[in-house]
Amino acid sequence: MTAPTLLTAYNLLYMPKDGYRHELPERHLVKMTSARRQHSRYVAHVGSSMRQHVAAHQLGEVSSAETSFMLESDPDAVRAPDAASVTRDRIEQAEEVPDYWHFAPDLAVEVISPNETYTEVEHNVFHWLDSGHKGSGRG
Repeated sequence: MTAPTLLTAYNLLYMPKDGYRHELPERHLVKMTSARRQHSRYVAHVGSSMRQHVAAHQLGEVSSAETSFMLESDPDAVRAPDAASVTRDRIEQAEEVPDYWHFAPDLAVEVISPNETYTEVEHNVFHWLDSGHKGSGRG
């Protein structure tokens, strides 16, 4: 039996494009299937509302699922929420890097898919929360 290949954030960044989004939650590649119509509609509504609020109050930046966050290193963990927000202060303090944000967003929104189990959702929620505490110095 062959052990699964463990990947790094660098490997993920330079993977050949195959038409899917990928995450690296715990150094194991996860292929994200394309969103269904209802899921996309919810994400668009939430993202649009977030963007309007953040822009109106000049709070920072809102991003979509194409924006990845490197939550941990060694082992690397890279996730991309359906929608995310980062405050202006954190953007100004962050190093200018072309690949990933190297911290958890201030707000991560995940729209639950019908095929996700309660255990998967709970695991993902705690991964985001734990990573946010590490990035803020509270963990």
